[in-house]
Amino acid sequence: MVARSDSQTQFIAEYRFKFPHPWNRPITTVAAGHLTLDVRVNGGNFDAEYVGAFDGTDLVAVMNTWGPEGPLPYRHIGKTIVAPAYQGHGITRQIIEWWVTSRNECLASDENQTHDGARVWESMIMRAPRLRFYLWHPDGTEIELIVDEGRIVPDPWSDPHTRLLARPR
Repeated sequence: MVARSDSQTQFIAEYRFKFPHPWNRPITTVAAGHLTLDVRVNGGNFDAEYVGAFDGTDLVAVMNTWGPEGPLPYRHIGKTIVAPAYQGHGITRQIIEWWVTSRNECLASDENQTHDGARVWESMIMRAPRLRFYLWHPDGTEIELIVDEGRIVPDPWSDPHTRLLARPR
């Protein structure tokens, strides 16, 4: 996720064109506090896919994914953005968990993960496991992550060249 700021609203507005009228139908929902948000998916250029969370007709969160590239054999997250008023409700986590379980596919973290992005992945790993998580190295090695005494082992953020993988159970 990008840093919390008003610029997120601007970025979300820029992604709005990925979800033109008439709306494609909602395919699932996510919870944001007492609100239920509709989730819609739309394709993009060059094997991109956009997942948007909507409060009514307002786009309030976006995640885009890209097809496998280079040595990474999995679809991966390009960027996630959540409007400031909707942050802190686990929207990105819920979208990732839905994406992986509904498609029964692996999804990799973004390459240049921010602190907010790391918190999303940490919250998924530390929760009661809906998914399995692995640390992926550029040489193709994958190491399953475990939670041991409240810590993630091995430390997924100790090497900047690795990515996290979320797999269905």
